[in-house]
Amino acid sequence: MKKILKWTKRLLLAATIAVGILFLSLVIYFRSIKVEKPDFAQNFIPSHLRFQQINDSTRVIGNNYLVRVDSGLYEMYIEGKPFERGENMGALTSDLHEYQEEAFIRQINKMIPNPFYLKFLKYMVTFFNRHIQQFIPPENLEEIYGESLYMNSRYDDLIGSPYMRILNYHAAHDIGHALQDRNFVAGCTSFAAWDRHSEDGKMIVGRNFDFYVGDDFAKNKLVVFMKPDKGIPFAMVSWPGMTGVVSGMNMQQLTVTINAAKSAYPSEAKTPVSIVARNILQYASTLDEAIAIARRFDMFVSESFLVSSGKEGKAVIIEKSPEKTDVFYPDSTLLFCSNHFQSKALKADEKNVAFMKNSSTVYRFKRLEQLTAGLHANPSNVAAILRNPYGIDGKKIGWGNEDALNQFIAHHGVIFKPASGEMWVSSSPYQVGTLVYFNLNDIFNHRSYGLNRNKNIAADTQMVSTIVRPYWEFKSLVDSIKNANKPISDLTIGRMVSLNPDYYYGYEIAGDYYFALGRKESASKNYNKSLQCVIPNLLERKAIEKKLLESNKR
Repeated sequence: MKKILKWTKRLLLAATIAVGILFLSLVIYFRSIKVEKPDFAQNFIPSHLRFQQINDSTRVIGNNYLVRVDSGLYEMYIEGKPFERGENMGALTSDLHEYQEEAFIRQINKMIPNPFYLKFLKYMVTFFNRHIQQFIPPENLEEIYGESLYMNSRYDDLIGSPYMRILNYHAAHDIGHALQDRNFVAGCTSFAAWDRHSEDGKMIVGRNFDFYVGDDFAKNKLVVFMKPDKGIPFAMVSWPGMTGVVSGMNMQQLTVTINAAKSAYPSEAKTPVSIVARNILQYASTLDEAIAIARRFDMFVSESFLVSSGKEGKAVIIEKSPEKTDVFYPDSTLLFCSNHFQSKALKADEKNVAFMKNSSTVYRFKRLEQLTAGLHANPSNVAAILRNPYGIDGKKIGWGNEDALNQFIAHHGVIFKPASGEMWVSSSPYQVGTLVYFNLNDIFNHRSYGLNRNKNIAADTQMVSTIVRPYWEFKSLVDSIKNANKPISDLTIGRMVSLNPDYYYGYEIAGDYYFALGRKESASKNYNKSLQCVIPNLLERKAIEKKLLESNKR
């Protein structure tokens, strides 16, 4: 009896300790994630800014402005100290930011419809990013905090305070490509051409930024022209709420574009990729300075930074993993960047080798080599390359295929000519709409809002009518079939496939639908057709092969 009592006491003590540890862990957890505002907030008094509406398309706060340009494209000029810049950005774009956040969350809900997993993801991301402030420079934090003051409180209970939400959003690109199976990131592509590969001998850079969070997310693009109180004035292609850089050019003739590489699943956040690129753009005037800045930061994902210098007439790729940093120097006057490493220190990395074998990155790289053979680059032919939706040798591989340079998912396409301060930014849809011309020299010297419509690159109206619109119908039918709660006719299935007959995914969706109905013969037929198409991902091919085996069972 005494022994029983003794063990009972021990068990009770152990249980008490366990409960105590659990309680303490929860306290620490919720304290670590519940940051309403940063410690430095006490140093700043919100100005409660309101913009002046000049006309239907123009808003102004002092020297800062927002102008609606074309097809969901906005030009924004911002100057001042960090907190002031953040407030001005927030006040000028508060309604656009609200739309952006709603579009983002709507797409997340679509991708992860299960409420339990969605809530789990929220806590996972928040806990993962609990120390993110430690890895972001104070200047950037102040700017982000200023912008957060103008965010809607609608999602406070669901996701967190505006300040924590916007911090987490700055790491969305990083988390997205660390979780590539969820297709936040398909495959960005960038290239630079100069000397004999450029029509005028000057540096020219083209890039597609394939960060896909739904078509609505890409509707309001910002071309931000920022004149900070410290550092170099610069331009970046962004979206409301984003102060980091994914594509940009500064007044020292330096450009930066980021391209995701394969990463292991990280355990804790470090500096978001966009913040690293932002610091390069704001503080580097040479390639060596850009490399030095990149080396200073620790990141939790792998990334390639294609950096070009108009002054130096050279371009390099700074490659970073969580463990290493290396630089790839081209041996030609062409430089290509898809989603794999090329430098000596990182090329042989196990994850990189596997990614090259299993993904679309090598295929797109080879396609880029084809399209630039004998190239004398100018804005028009670079635009044509960025818009190209075909596979190697011009093969039809289906609209939306990850193997194509133009996958009809790009948030933006952009062309830079850093020596002259010129850039062309795509308007909707994707890279196919008008590429709108901007000149940094005009904007930063306040000679105009920067627009010169005579230098715009016209939309590819034929591609819009013959490819984009049918592709939109295809996507709509795919969603209808995937989410069907009533029978879908064979006619509708046939229509879906006919709209994109070279794309493996349509046949896979048809096969999945028929398999769910028990129509295995029809399922097998479609899976076989899918496997005859170009499939960009080896794991996807294996998954379809497995489905075919299941459907062939009698």
